[in-house]
Amino acid sequence: MTVQKSNVIKKEFKKTLALSIGTKSVILALILWFILGAFGVHRMYLGSILSGVAMALLSIFSAVAITYEFMIGEIAMTIVLIWWVVDFFLLMAAEIKHNKSTS
Repeated sequence: MTVQKSNVIKKEFKKTLALSIGTKSVILALILWFILGAFGVHRMYLGSILSGVAMALLSIFSAVAITYEFMIGEIAMTIVLIWWVVDFFLLMAAEIKHNKSTS
């Protein structure tokens, strides 16, 4: 009886594990957004690799340009900052949409 019960528990555990594989955590995306957001790591985590790399390159370019006191660096950093803030609202909207579809 206990062997059969443990097999059922193992099967249910495997089903649950299979459902969680491939899903992305919004909490982790928000943590990545907060810590490494200027480098687009949260976008890469969510699958938007090209835009994440573009964000990272723009951040690096702006940091180098600011170091050498070029005005274009401040403009590029402003663009990255606006992009970073907009991504927060996009993440929140995605979370709200996901919560509505699951309830």
